[in-house]
Amino acid sequence: MSEATVAQAGPEGRADSIQKLADALVSQAREAAAIFTQYGQEEVDRIVAAAAKAGAARRIELAQMAAEETAMGVWEDKVIKNLFSTEYVYDDIRHVRTVGLVRECPEASLMEYAEPLGVVLGVIPVTNPTSTTMFKSLLALKTRNALIISPSPKAQRCTIEAARTMYEAALAAGAPDYCIGWVEKSSHELTHLLMTSPKVSLILATGGMGLVHAAYSSGTPAIGVGPGNVPVYIHSSANIPSAVNDILVRRNAKAGAGAVHDGRTGAKAFWLQPTKSFENAPQREEYEDDESFARACKAYGREWRETYFCEDANCQNRDCPQH
Repeated sequence: MSEATVAQAGPEGRADSIQKLADALVSQAREAAAIFTQYGQEEVDRIVAAAAKAGAARRIELAQMAAEETAMGVWEDKVIKNLFSTEYVYDDIRHVRTVGLVRECPEASLMEYAEPLGVVLGVIPVTNPTSTTMFKSLLALKTRNALIISPSPKAQRCTIEAARTMYEAALAAGAPDYCIGWVEKSSHELTHLLMTSPKVSLILATGGMGLVHAAYSSGTPAIGVGPGNVPVYIHSSANIPSAVNDILVRRNAKAGAGAVHDGRTGAKAFWLQPTKSFENAPQREEYEDDESFARACKAYGREWRETYFCEDANCQNRDCPQH
């Protein structure tokens, strides 16, 4: 059942067509997962290394593709995130044992064995489509699970390209066919059917609160990450200027796109000027007490925001002098 067939089906046959498509995706993934269980640690590590290398090699191209398709964020910042989600994630997991006996505690007469879950559904957000696809692919490959990628409808092309990059590299390194699959044309109905399939073992859901809630309510075990947008508490023992700098730099990344933008603006999109120097930030030693220092920090933050935030939804200029 092709997705073109689904698109051509009338209202009566659409539900049946989508169900058949979901069943086909899960069936292919289950076959791959069954074969994957027979792989040893060395084979798995070779596959993961190949996929990570391929993803990192296309970090710039995929970042540009994501920014162009979604019209969100700054592609240069997406390059960094793509690199982190491939090279840095790989460096973190490369020596972790995920096959057979992984830990032994003779004192307690305990031995820990690692076994794959089977089919994992990876739901991908519009904000970080390529980086999320690549790190979820690495985690699935490392643990010998088959992965089905469900892209955001607004980021299908770049998400599929990232998934294809990881899949082709894994395949060339000896991974089983369909170890990474993807939905060619996303829909809420298809995602729901995949989430609720009894043959899907785990959902890795990244997106808005509605999506995360749907994943946790699906009846399938799920790990969900919703939007951040949280206030930050800075402890009195912290280096205040350094902490403020780190927070603002992170919030500025990708022009505030993703789970880090400021919750005050109601605009559909807003752009930031290049990061301001923080040499004029208030210093604790310049104030008599915490209260006056807090007021100064608040005033400084307001001035910074009023100067460097553009809240005009129609403004597409990151260097707009008008705002």
